[in-house]
Amino acid sequence: MATPSERLDGQNINGWVVQRRLGTYPGMTGGHFSTGYIVQRGDISAFLKAMDLHNALLEDLAMVQQVSAQFEYEKDVLLLCGDRRLSRIVRLLDHGKFVLPDTPAAMSLAHQVFYMVFELAEGDIRRQLTVGGGKAASWKYRVLHHAAIGLTQLHGAGIAHQDLKPSNVLAFERESTFKLSDLGRVSTKTMFAPTDAVAFPGDLSYAPPEYHYGYTPADYQDKRLGSDAYLLGSLISFLFGHIGALVHTIMHVPDEYRPRSWQGSFNDILPYLISAHSQATHNLAESFPVAHRDELRDMYFYLCHPDPAVRGHPGARRLAGRPLGLDRYVSRFDLLGRQALLNERIAGA
Repeated sequence: MATPSERLDGQNINGWVVQRRLGTYPGMTGGHFSTGYIVQRGDISAFLKAMDLHNALLEDLAMVQQVSAQFEYEKDVLLLCGDRRLSRIVRLLDHGKFVLPDTPAAMSLAHQVFYMVFELAEGDIRRQLTVGGGKAASWKYRVLHHAAIGLTQLHGAGIAHQDLKPSNVLAFERESTFKLSDLGRVSTKTMFAPTDAVAFPGDLSYAPPEYHYGYTPADYQDKRLGSDAYLLGSLISFLFGHIGALVHTIMHVPDEYRPRSWQGSFNDILPYLISAHSQATHNLAESFPVAHRDELRDMYFYLCHPDPAVRGHPGARRLAGRPLGLDRYVSRFDLLGRQALLNERIAGA
């Protein structure tokens, strides 16, 4: 039986008329799901993300409170990003709660639909690569450039994304602009997050290796912001090598040293991980554009370094306060993209 958030076709939600359903996908809490819709208000098309408490009610009151708190938290973070005018973060256009008109009054609370309305994207980069075929190097550098801007904007606002992956990088304006989405797993210094107790709240299949070996950095910068640096480097791996950085590294780790087999400490496994990462970087670099191979290899190596205390830009990490130096990657990706675009235009002339 369809849940309330799956029955919104044709409804008018605060002036947004639901046009069509896009499907169900992992939502804001593990085990619970959101449903996406295309909606229209006037001449504005947008994306509506809806969820309800149906699954939570099948469990217990604590889960109901968790789901509600997660929705409110993500909404508050998005409003903060809007107030700060973070240009590389997807814009929240509207939010609220909705009850289907045919719902009995006694059941209205249990059948509430929580919704958020976002600017409409052309798709995420994973889909763009799949549907659009091969992409030019300049396109890939632009993705990296805008993703790096998004992270620096978030970090400047005291927010760590924690779940940067291909499906959370959205394309706009005929793929000339890219923005980060899905802020349900972020960590902030100013608001308590329902997922703060989780060592790594994002998608574990993309997580830095330390979390797969039972190690959580004590320092916020290494734990949260450093994880974002790793995920940015993992985008390089995905764009040029089609899989995430963690997979590339683990492929070069002997079976007895892989996460499910290793029983020792992270410090003891770290030399093996660094060696595996070095080999993975060397192999991945073969897929990098020849004109920028050496620089891109170095960028990937340090962004995805297995040691969280080293991860980032090596020059910045040596400075007082050990900043990650993602701003330096912003400028480098921008320059590489401009150079690649010029080379592509010359080649096509």
